[in-house]
Amino acid sequence: MIPKIKVCGITKPEEIQALNDMAVDYVGFVFATSKRKITVEKAIKLRKLLNKDIKTVAVLKDPTDDLVQWVIDGQFDIIQWHGIIPEKWLARIDQNIWQGVSICNEASLNEMIGHHNIVGYVLDGKNPGSGKPFDWELLKQLSTQSNIILAGGLNAENVDTAIKTAHPHIVDVSSGVEDANGKSYEKIKTFVRKVRNYDK
Repeated sequence: MIPKIKVCGITKPEEIQALNDMAVDYVGFVFATSKRKITVEKAIKLRKLLNKDIKTVAVLKDPTDDLVQWVIDGQFDIIQWHGIIPEKWLARIDQNIWQGVSICNEASLNEMIGHHNIVGYVLDGKNPGSGKPFDWELLKQLSTQSNIILAGGLNAENVDTAIKTAHPHIVDVSSGVEDANGKSYEKIKTFVRKVRNYDK
């Protein structure tokens, strides 16, 4: 199965064109501490430039209650939550949730909690956003990969191996499609083509 594609960490209008041209499936806006962090207001403006078929993902890490409410009010399609998700928000969030899980060893897989609102698990390395992959072999013991979003150090050179090893439902790329100026049109195009031509 060819996985769907998420490009994370969009910060500028000029980065949108490649996402529309290549018809990626998901776009991530980062509201956690990161060099790619933007405001909810800016993300909403950028979202208006996206093709309607592209789903938007709000990326949070240990957020304040105010930030969570702003994101809910902003009506992003999916909330990607890194850190402990309080029960009150699990009960109140109507959007689908992706739980972020840092994979260090086999025991890390036990952090994938089950809840009807949690429809996916973003599996990344010890330090999400670092651009470093973890050991994808650890994922072979999972009973299903249908809800796995694979992140961490993906690029056009290694995504074939990542798909073959982990069989993710979605591949999630950020630094792997960047140059010194941010997201690169050519790198996004190369990455997307590599994924969509997997196993051909």
